Amino acid sequence: MAYPISKTLSQVVPRPDYNVREGLIVVPKFPASDPRHGKTSPAGVAGVYHVTFVLAVPGKNVFREHVEMGKTHLDGDSLLLFPDKVETFEVRFDAGGSTIGDITLGHNSNRRLSTATMRIHANSLTEAEKASYDMAAGFLSYLSYSSDVAIEITGYEVVEASTGTRKAVFGMLGKMKKFTIGDNQESLVSDDKYRRLFAAYREGMNATNVFYQALSFSKAIEGCNKLRDHKNAQAKNSGEQPFRPSLEMPSELSEIPVEDNLIRDFFTPFLGHKFSFIVDHFRPLVRNAIAHLDPTQEVLDIDRFEDLHACEQAVPILRYIARTLIRFEVDHP
Repeated sequence: MAYPISKTLSQVVPRPDYNVREGLIVVPKFPASDPRHGKTSPAGVAGVYHVTFVLAVPGKNVFREHVEMGKTHLDGDSLLLFPDKVETFEVRFDAGGSTIGDITLGHNSNRRLSTATMRIHANSLTEAEKASYDMAAGFLSYLSYSSDVAIEITGYEVVEASTGTRKAVFGMLGKMKKFTIGDNQESLVSDDKYRRLFAAYREGMNATNVFYQALSFSKAIEGCNKLRDHKNAQAKNSGEQPFRPSLEMPSELSEIPVEDNLIRDFFTPFLGHKFSFIVDHFRPLVRNAIAHLDPTQEVLDIDRFEDLHACEQAVPILRYIARTLIRFEVDHP
């Protein structure tokens, strides 16, 4: 594919705080005698791009510990078997009577669908990512329906044909954490009110799909708010003063307990804002755009690059709010 990697270079990158998709870009530098000298950029240039989507069995190999660029296609897998004597499938996309893209489906050594590759013209690397993802993911969703089987994209690799600039985006395993049980929490595990909050949080942590992560953490937030309303109603009936906390996001990025700088930057627009304001901000995304589906209206779905990106930016913030609210309810019974 385009310019192959001539030698192996290793780079150790700290594991993310949680299981998450991460992107890595490799930009080659050429000597002055090479016609490609000075023409490489992390943003990419107008031209041809080769994109390989690597598939996975949901729940089995969606996240990984390392990425080997140029060989990511060897890791692909799925639950969909290729017919005998068929090596590839060619899928063509037409619009207005002309071809706008095509996908080549390949299989692994076990003859299971493993990759979807595309050759696409784009003005930048990001444009190539977006256009190819929208087409490939849409087709894979149809294939999931037509074959009645689960199909997951574990990641993809984009190569700029003219220079060999590469970007790999894959689900990466989060870091190891110390075994921790907070003060007095051992007495709460049998309390159904808190167990349900913990369960919603664990659902979000375990989910491999960012849309379901957003839903799960939002469910935990809603559960905390309902529980607080219930506690206040009981207090009022007992003649006590209801307690309505006004929790807010820290005012400085350095106070956000996330080590990944890119993820921490997602918090910037919400620094110092009340949790209620932030939850209201994300409510249309979570409730109207994700939890409900009206095909006649504008909705979010996992087949669109921009929608996926919107959820990836929302999840760390919703996770932080959910965790903080659960901690508050546990500490203020």
